[in-house]
Amino acid sequence: MIKLKTLLVEQEQDSKYPSDAPEHFGSGENIDIFGFQTKHFDICGSAVSLYNKLKEYDEHKDLIIESAKEMDHLFEMEKQVVMDEPLDHDPIDHSVELMNTISFKLGRIAELTNHGDREEDTHFLKDHALVIIDRAQQPEPTNEDLRKWFGKGKTGGAGGGGWDRYGSDGQKLGKCGGGKEGGAYAACLSKEKAAKLGPKGRAAFVRRKRADQKKAGDTKKGMQKKKGKKPVMSKTGA
Repeated sequence: MIKLKTLLVEQEQDSKYPSDAPEHFGSGENIDIFGFQTKHFDICGSAVSLYNKLKEYDEHKDLIIESAKEMDHLFEMEKQVVMDEPLDHDPIDHSVELMNTISFKLGRIAELTNHGDREEDTHFLKDHALVIIDRAQQPEPTNEDLRKWFGKGKTGGAGGGGWDRYGSDGQKLGKCGGGKEGGAYAACLSKEKAAKLGPKGRAAFVRRKRADQKKAGDTKKGMQKKKGKKPVMSKTGA
């Protein structure tokens, strides 16, 4: 009876996804996280395991729910790309923005709870981002830039490492995702796009990014007024 039930579940999952869906599709299940019901965790068993552990930390549930909502949206976008559904935004840029936000919040949760560390908690995210990169249609060589960001040695940024953060003067502040809570928003760029923009172009992009964040009510990193909303997107102008 148990084997039959398992077989029926597997058949139901197979019918939900296209034949060329990534292997991790169907590896998870949708769960309740402090009252938030996920809709897209069925494609990531690692996320299910992580948040089942984080549910022990009731005192930090607001931050945990925020990160779960953003991760659910990342998985939703991955499904849309895999299933060739139309999108009204650039899935690659949006996925990078989401990953930065999720990584920052999970890092903060790790500090508060002593649960694992940032790298341990987010290692599986790159697999989902790479699916989006591989499947999304992009006329520019953005895919290769992002492969370098996630690849061996992480050579996407100037001087090695991941993408770089830039301030309102157009100068590099550090690595993407390394901003502190309560600080002014910076902007993440690959070394190629940063070089293309130049100092003035980078400075203009950061100012535009901060203006968009302020308009959305999110003036400082980690201090959002609109919790659980989609990240604010700004055009680089490159």
